[in-house]
Amino acid sequence: MKLGVILAEKEPFSPKGGAFAIKSYELSKRLKGFDKIVIFSKAPMQEAFKVPGVKHVSIFFGRVLNQFPKMGMRYLLEVCMKLCFSRFDVFLIFNRVNYVDVLRKIKPKSKIYLYIGNSHIVNEKKEIAEKMLKAVSGVLCVSGFIKKEIDNKYPQFSHKTFFLPQGININEFSPGSGGTKDCLTILFVGRLNHDKGVHILLEAYRKIIKKYPHTKLKIVGSSWFGSNEKTEYTESLQELAQGLEENIIFTGFVPNNKISEVYKTADIFVAPSIFLEPAGMMNMEAMASGIPVITTLVGGIPELVKDAGILVDSDNVEATYNALVMLIENPSLREELSKKGRYRVEKKFDWDKVIHNWENALIDYEK
Repeated sequence: MKLGVILAEKEPFSPKGGAFAIKSYELSKRLKGFDKIVIFSKAPMQEAFKVPGVKHVSIFFGRVLNQFPKMGMRYLLEVCMKLCFSRFDVFLIFNRVNYVDVLRKIKPKSKIYLYIGNSHIVNEKKEIAEKMLKAVSGVLCVSGFIKKEIDNKYPQFSHKTFFLPQGININEFSPGSGGTKDCLTILFVGRLNHDKGVHILLEAYRKIIKKYPHTKLKIVGSSWFGSNEKTEYTESLQELAQGLEENIIFTGFVPNNKISEVYKTADIFVAPSIFLEPAGMMNMEAMASGIPVITTLVGGIPELVKDAGILVDSDNVEATYNALVMLIENPSLREELSKKGRYRVEKKFDWDKVIHNWENALIDYEK
């Protein structure tokens, strides 16, 4: 069997890609039911991931016709030109609802699965979403929360939606030594935009530093993958940090192949998401790294973290501050949550275990 994996137009198959690039990389290393796997992605600015036996096709935009002004459709046109004369048994599309219909017209006999990591389907126009759901072989959902959202709006297609747990490489993300003996390090990892709630963490930390001067806050991430471009929001974060430059560190973008080392230097992890976060991969990474987690009661986060972290109301500075105080003052609680988080990830989200769910969805389901 031959599998074609199509990443979104902005996602390079490289360490500078996002969560979906990492998922496609980890999947392609482990899927056993396919004789050949071909991954289509935006041409990376640096060396792409290399997986033995897996072909990577880089997509450039220079030859695209002018009548496709939107980047996504221009990219998809190039992908279709690359694959139209090749036979594929199964396609896996990452997070692009509008790719399904075009691909179905070109490959009417192939199985097409859409892996969805947000609320794109629910937020899409009804006629477009229903057309896609009719055309697709199955929708693979990043969390039970996303599956429930889709099923509630389109119950007639609930037989096509499946919850597939996220996976993580538990050897790469493993416990480290934390911060220095005399200074606790509080960590945030993620994209710097309003939805991620970094401003809430900064406001809470301004209160923390007055009571606990032996702490540091490390903010890891940027406004977009691979870019440290300033935005109005990132500049507002810098303003919130003014006067605390010795305690608040902005690292900028850190590529995925180096991010696991960042977790090893932290004592407490905070993900103060204020939108309906579909799953929150950063929480899983922190848990795998043995760091006690403070995060919010939104979207798919509670089903991922459960009792292995502290869950607080979103958009709430005081709740975030109180949770930080609780962990700073209770080393035994930090240790307890560290062990719980690591144990939960090992049992539920180890890639070598969840890969069977993916194989069942992409291969066995169609037998």
